[in-house]
Amino acid sequence: KSKMLLLGATLAGILLIVFGLVTVRCLILILMLILPLTLNLPEYYVMEQENQFIDKIGSAKNRATALSVLNMGVNVIEIVALFASAILSSIGIEWCFLFIGAAVIACAAVLYRSRE
Repeated sequence: KSKMLLLGATLAGILLIVFGLVTVRCLILILMLILPLTLNLPEYYVMEQENQFIDKIGSAKNRATALSVLNMGVNVIEIVALFASAILSSIGIEWCFLFIGAAVIACAAVLYRSRE
């Protein structure tokens, strides 16, 4: 499973980087169709890890509450990411995709190493 996370997240990161570099409209359209799928693949693994974490801390009876708290944390991270992307877009939109793609690959590598 952790290899699938690494593969899926690395593929998503590479596609994000390519998306920032491509200027051909046909290829951009293809990437726009494929990217959501590649970003959803690692999400299933992360959801499984969240549920295992909830079981580990003994909050199985309050699973919905614990998942809501985790989701609030994700929302805070999304707000920070939006501000960061706004700053990056001021120097060029392609840098946003390059930075986020590299960040996705780095996160996948860290998660993969932590699971081994």
